Amino acid sequence: MQQKKNQQNGQRNVMLTVSNALDQSEKQRIEVAGNVTIAQAVKDQGLAPTGAFDVFDAAGKVVSDIRARNLTDENVYVGVQRVAGGADWDAGWGAGGAVEIEPAIEVQDEAPSKGICFVSAFNDNSRNTVIPAERDTVRACAESSGLTPRDGSAWDVFDDMGRVVTDEMADGLVGKTLWISPAAIGGGMGQFARAGLSDEEINELRVMYPMIQGVRHMRLPSGHCGSVVMNMVGVRSSYDDTPITYRVLVDLREFPLEKPNAYVLSPDDDDIFHCNIYHANTFSLLADREVCAVCDGSDAKVAFSGWRKNRLFRIRAWLNHLQSVLSNPNPDDRARNV
Repeated sequence: MQQKKNQQNGQRNVMLTVSNALDQSEKQRIEVAGNVTIAQAVKDQGLAPTGAFDVFDAAGKVVSDIRARNLTDENVYVGVQRVAGGADWDAGWGAGGAVEIEPAIEVQDEAPSKGICFVSAFNDNSRNTVIPAERDTVRACAESSGLTPRDGSAWDVFDDMGRVVTDEMADGLVGKTLWISPAAIGGGMGQFARAGLSDEEINELRVMYPMIQGVRHMRLPSGHCGSVVMNMVGVRSSYDDTPITYRVLVDLREFPLEKPNAYVLSPDDDDIFHCNIYHANTFSLLADREVCAVCDGSDAKVAFSGWRKNRLFRIRAWLNHLQSVLSNPNPDDRARNV
């Protein structure tokens, strides 16, 4: 009925997968008009809970008021309405129980990007954003990005699930990050390029980091975890080698093609004097709370791009580097970075 009504009104339908934020095994594939908000689409399909609610994307961002056409083929999650200071980020699996990351302030959601961000697997330091023209394919946009190989090598474009999207229409992937990689012959780069960490990979890391946990509300569309929290023991400052346990949030949304980034959740900003930890600020991963970024060195990105293309090798090597940064600050630095 909804499809017929939309066709009569000249509206374009889109597909969404709607899940319960508390039990993601409860999911339903729906077709809705592209110009309605996500919240209205959920209501129209009879999937809204009783009382106030919000709809979240895979990274935990509220998308209730975003038009459905901007989230085509995405997974969205229906849960309790987020209020200022009242939302919890729950990592409900693994050792140590649930993790709560409480937001400090309410922020306005950003408008969705109008372009596609391309990242080159041939050169991990290169990226470019292309705004598709009408009827452009992903291949045409990738060629416009200037990141395709110039030596005639076969290439494909992959999404964060390792799926080949080279010949799909670009307008359905606006706002996404896509990877230009060697062609998918015999599996190609698909599994390597799949963003984030799987539950199995997190379990492997628990041998060395028993308190590591994936953050449930920061799952990526691939099903992988877009961030983890973990404990790392370091020193307090360049002039005080008293051991201190840092609770660290690691951003994995572009791993393994790009290095992760780390942020200190605790202790609080006023209690941190480490020269490699910046003052608290807001970042896209956790936009409604201030956290302290960790400086892992100006050469870290270049070194990471040269490591062999093995997912576990890359994350283990980078975590080892992060541990070294927190444990061995530059003795010449006697003041915090600002």
